[in-house]
Amino acid sequence: MERDSLEMKRHFLTYQIIFLFLLMLCIGITEVFSAEEEDELKFLVSKVKFIGNESVSSEDLLSVMIMRPTGFLGFFNDVEFDDNILEEDLDFIDLYYKQHGWLDASVLGHEVQIDSLKEKVQITVTIEEGLRTNVVDVQPMGNEAFSDEQILDEFDIDPGDPLDRVKNRIGSERIARLYAENGYLEATVNPSVMVDKENLEAFIDVSITEGTQFKVGRIILTGFKNTKKTVVRREFTFDYGEILDYSKLALSQRNLYESGLFRSVFVRQEASIDGDSTAKDILVEVVEKTPILFTTSVGYATLEKLRGRIGIRNENIFGSGRMSGIETWVSYINYGAEFSYHEPWTFGYHWNIDGTLTGEFQDEPSFDQTSVRVFVTVSRRVFLRGHFALSYRHENIEYTNIDVFEFDDVISPRIRSLSQSISYDLRDDPFSPSTGWMVNLTNEYALQSLGSTNEFFKTRFNFRFFYPLRRSTVLATNIELGWVDAGGGLGDIPLGERLYAGGPNVLRGFPYRSVGPVDADDNTPLGGRAKLAWNVLEVREHIWRWVSMVGFYDVGNIFEQADGMKIQDLRMTPGLGIRISSPIGLFRMDYGFNIFPQADESHGAYHISIGHAF
Repeated sequence: MERDSLEMKRHFLTYQIIFLFLLMLCIGITEVFSAEEEDELKFLVSKVKFIGNESVSSEDLLSVMIMRPTGFLGFFNDVEFDDNILEEDLDFIDLYYKQHGWLDASVLGHEVQIDSLKEKVQITVTIEEGLRTNVVDVQPMGNEAFSDEQILDEFDIDPGDPLDRVKNRIGSERIARLYAENGYLEATVNPSVMVDKENLEAFIDVSITEGTQFKVGRIILTGFKNTKKTVVRREFTFDYGEILDYSKLALSQRNLYESGLFRSVFVRQEASIDGDSTAKDILVEVVEKTPILFTTSVGYATLEKLRGRIGIRNENIFGSGRMSGIETWVSYINYGAEFSYHEPWTFGYHWNIDGTLTGEFQDEPSFDQTSVRVFVTVSRRVFLRGHFALSYRHENIEYTNIDVFEFDDVISPRIRSLSQSISYDLRDDPFSPSTGWMVNLTNEYALQSLGSTNEFFKTRFNFRFFYPLRRSTVLATNIELGWVDAGGGLGDIPLGERLYAGGPNVLRGFPYRSVGPVDADDNTPLGGRAKLAWNVLEVREHIWRWVSMVGFYDVGNIFEQADGMKIQDLRMTPGLGIRISSPIGLFRMDYGFNIFPQADESHGAYHISIGHAF
């Protein structure tokens, strides 16, 4: 036991050394990419220190500076010292104080300390804040359509609040939006601030010019060659003759674009061609997509090896907005074909119906799977960025070449299940997000009353979060939780419905599906009933043109049952990767380290794939 412990520590130390070496190598490569051809000596800003800032934090002051130090993750984008930029930064600091109510604040001076040996610069900024001016009175003027209380509620600055010109601007924009959403498209809002410097008091007059309240006039459609007008109009959230709400125009434009029928969509208001001074005509301009789409692709990935895909799709059948297509694919481990159909509206309601008929063969590590599947989903968008779906799955499966000891050589289960899922997505980009989050919860019920040979329940939870540390750096995390159960235990759960982990997306220090319970004789993956797979942290750093690098740390495992989940059983895989952006997608190559490899396990794994891991 003691010898095993020493061996484990030795392996852990070895991996730490390898990881640090690769990290330093990446830093060195980055320095080569970012090196200037000039020979002049450049100093990097290592620290900015503030003196006298009692009311404003150093972090807030640093946020307005261009020449701020980049921190422990900033070795890819060090900030060079520049006297001219420093002068601009000092002006930004002074402006920040003035805009937030410290009208007498000033930057008394600054000191630059240069370390020639380390080629580093430390900046010290001395500030005199003074006292902050407070708002004594806020008075709306010129408002007839809305009460003083409604205006003040939107302005959101009350007597006693500090004078804040940024909040003044935001409050004015909210008032203008209130008017625009009620037909007053030409309303103007101008807050004026009078300051009593002696008493440090501010008086704000919110001057409003309301103008005319407009209604919706004619609705003019242009650019529509194939799409029926009824298909277009059903996406509108406004109608002829009603009070013009500018936010409804924006929502209608978004609805049309998200229908997938158009390359571009513009919805704007214009003067009435009928000469009605109280109406605005709505002009809807689109550029339609070509309805028939032929697609083909060829690629390589560690898991599938060489793979290809070909398909044809009609994205606007007879101008109705309905879509259908057929696609076939082949790779080293799978091949199949699928027919799909999409109905965007159901009986006049904005409920989508999606159906697929799929035939597929898949070579898994512990079995081969041949299946024919019908999958029907009814869904709709909720709360703008949310999505709710109900699904029915009708699948006939045949498992062959089974290496799991508890099963026969051939098994043919039938799966008949109902599932519901709900998701909410606030990411700025679904393919390469830099900020926002996404959450999804799916529950599936396979029932014998529906004709299923196996009765089981499966739930899956997924949460992803992205944070832009700065323009070139994104921090990302992703957690997946899963649980599947059946009355007869693990043996009643079909092989393909069990939970697996390891591979190109999470726990990247392991080969595909190799994490979790395995056969004692040949290490065949058995799958489990509980899953915890967590990309704890992935640092995505853009280093040069179309090249990016990542560092990641994954933890997780597959467990035979949920109550058997233990922290000490979690597997850990740090690693590094490279990303190359191309016109056809993001090329990804990762290497993950297997810390504390168990018997017959490798010390790591590399993965080549397309797109981000999550």
